Amino acid sequence: MLAHDSGWVQRIDLGAVLDALPPQTIVEMAVRAGDFVTDGMPLATVRTEANGQPDDRVTGAVRSAVEIGADPTLEQDLGYGITLLVDIAERAGAGSSSDSTTVREVVLHVGIVLRALLLRDLPPAWRTGSAGRAILLPASSPSATTSPPRSNASASRARSPRPSPAVC
Repeated sequence: MLAHDSGWVQRIDLGAVLDALPPQTIVEMAVRAGDFVTDGMPLATVRTEANGQPDDRVTGAVRSAVEIGADPTLEQDLGYGITLLVDIAERAGAGSSSDSTTVREVVLHVGIVLRALLLRDLPPAWRTGSAGRAILLPASSPSATTSPPRSNASASRARSPRPSPAVC
């Protein structure tokens, strides 16, 4: 499934993608919020047990769940927020009229964010729904490479051939 526009991935509605998937279908996302994509760049691959192309409803749901815009946003992109804070600190500390108070405040706020991240579990690299529906997210951290837990449905899929990819 390819992007129809160029810009920043501002948001991905994973719930809408899961709701649109037929049973035994896996979507492998190629992008995440905060990535820059160009027209024609892969957004996702849909794998079905039926060995065929996903229907227009599935491809439309996946494509519309990936919001692409001219500017990055803070909604699902923590890295962008940290980058903005670092830019503020860098500008405040540069030149002859440096503002050490602003630099200190930025360091304190980045520390608050980093502490909060260290104290919580990272989200899994996959989302699952009923009847073998799943979304695999691109690796973004060392924990993203771990395998999802196997349920009865996923265990039976593991014994059968992998669903074939559909390029849409």
